[in-house]
Amino acid sequence: MIDDVGDEKVDEMNEKQIEVSLLPVPITEPPRQFPRYKKRSKKVYFVIGLVMLLLLGAGIAVYLMNQPVPITANIMVDVIGGNSASSNVSNSSNATLIPLNISILTPQQRQCVNKLNSFYAGTYTETLEQGIPSCVFDEIPPKAANFTITMSRVRSGNITAEDFCTKLNESFYKQPDFYPNKGALYSSYLTPKDLRSVVYGYGSYIGELAASVKAGNNFSSCVYINTIPSASMFQGLAFSTVAYGGSGSGVTFKQIRFSDGTTSAGTEDMSGYFSVDVVPNHILLGPTFPYVSDNWSQKIRLDIRVSPNTPPGKYMLVLGPNGQIPNDVETEWSNEYLGNYVRSSSSGFYHDILLMGVQVS
Repeated sequence: MIDDVGDEKVDEMNEKQIEVSLLPVPITEPPRQFPRYKKRSKKVYFVIGLVMLLLLGAGIAVYLMNQPVPITANIMVDVIGGNSASSNVSNSSNATLIPLNISILTPQQRQCVNKLNSFYAGTYTETLEQGIPSCVFDEIPPKAANFTITMSRVRSGNITAEDFCTKLNESFYKQPDFYPNKGALYSSYLTPKDLRSVVYGYGSYIGELAASVKAGNNFSSCVYINTIPSASMFQGLAFSTVAYGGSGSGVTFKQIRFSDGTTSAGTEDMSGYFSVDVVPNHILLGPTFPYVSDNWSQKIRLDIRVSPNTPPGKYMLVLGPNGQIPNDVETEWSNEYLGNYVRSSSSGFYHDILLMGVQVS
């Protein structure tokens, strides 16, 4: 269960260090002084300057001591293949070429379906984006102005784990280009013959993360969950966490290494030493076909508290999709999306969303 992580790899994420310059500003002209007080004034200025530097240093030290625990992250992609299921729409007529219950579509979405059918029939004449009708992306927010340069930093690991969590808003993570496998979403629209068997599935970015903390510390991390290409159903996910550690081996990472160079943690359930709040604790993922929905990609934050009694050692925190969706919420989603809703934990497949290696000292 835990070893089944996607095989795509991206470069390691290295925490960006911020350098604070404490060099004094050069003084080009000394202040005017009366001759009889000249020597005494130099001493006074020296003492004042020394005191100010000491106070500044103490202030910086206090500031650094109160900063969040640094997290070193190794980014990798975890793309999960969708399970196959029969389409609930017949392909016997031109009006039902798209494998989706069209009764749940808005008028704008139905227009996009018609444009896609025209596109596949070779009669589409309007604007194309990435080689496909631009209406496919109408629900996605505009891309951030600094998207390219920021994502270059993310891909190279030149961004802190904290910024990966807090500085990337919807104008980043709801863009297909946010994910290293971005081409799969675009190409899925160019090969409609392959769309009949993919109904649901999800992926995560990142898939593995490493943190070094002290017992009693608190820290946060994020993961972005997205619907895989060509998936036409709405998916309900609720989250659960478990922590492993102690003796034994077999809980293994594919990318990250602990400080001693090893890649695995013990197999004992050590969840009692970690308190994890997942925000939000359940989500509804929208489809990526026949349009890319506004909620096709979502951010999940983990607020983690490490017990002061946690023994030093190596641990693995696992974020999984088998939590409990509230009954009233599930009923609402089922009724709203009719036959196009599935709860992932009951859909016949399970895949861990995030593996976090925690080195506790």
